[in-house]
Amino acid sequence: MIQFDPRVLLVAGHAVVRDVINRVRFGDHAPKVAETIWVRPADVERYICEMPPTINRLKASGRVIDFAASNVAYGLLDDTQQMRACRQRWCDQIAWDQTGEFAATLRRIKTTGRAVRVTTEEGLRGRYRILDEIYDEVSRTGILRTQKQRFPYNFREYGSIQVAIDPEGRPVLGKSGGFHRLALAKILGVDVIPAEIGLVDVNAIDKLDQYRVPPIRSGAVMVQQPSFTAAGDEARVQEAGPDLAVEERLAAEARE
Repeated sequence: MIQFDPRVLLVAGHAVVRDVINRVRFGDHAPKVAETIWVRPADVERYICEMPPTINRLKASGRVIDFAASNVAYGLLDDTQQMRACRQRWCDQIAWDQTGEFAATLRRIKTTGRAVRVTTEEGLRGRYRILDEIYDEVSRTGILRTQKQRFPYNFREYGSIQVAIDPEGRPVLGKSGGFHRLALAKILGVDVIPAEIGLVDVNAIDKLDQYRVPPIRSGAVMVQQPSFTAAGDEARVQEAGPDLAVEERLAAEARE
């Protein structure tokens, strides 16, 4: 049984205040906390590597700031260790524990006692199994589902890939905003994916509506890619559909 995540209430409470502030300051087109937007993975080429220290992932969603004045800095996704590891795993079929990202994360766990919300090597391996399960689901369906479709109790798109909108109206992956899920969507060639709105530059508010229109789908687009789920689990999922236990683990991954 999927357990209710109490952080949803925190996000909803934050939204009550932030949504009103945004509406008063910026009008009808203002962003909302955890609002669902639709982006093309191919268009997201950068990520935010630096932002004001007082803004965390929760506070970033739907927050309107001046990127230049706030010293927001960007990096290229293709240069990240996460993107390299994802390509090694899903394009070259290299085991996760043979990637540089796995080794670096494991070192952080041993040094600091915690990394990416896990505290043991077993937990780290479990996290990567979840990523393989997400990959397999999207590979079969061609669709990355919204958070509401996965978890009916969820508040808007909270916990999804967080995407910021820069001064020119271009999508940028938020800091700690879902590197691996965006990477798998890119690798699988998914056309459009749902995302949680992140920071929005004050000059981009009038450009938000283009991201608010959901795609029209006549059916799932099948993507032929190798499966990374264990054979027994693969057969079970194909016969019975997404497993609730898997869904619960996916929920934990989505909220990192």
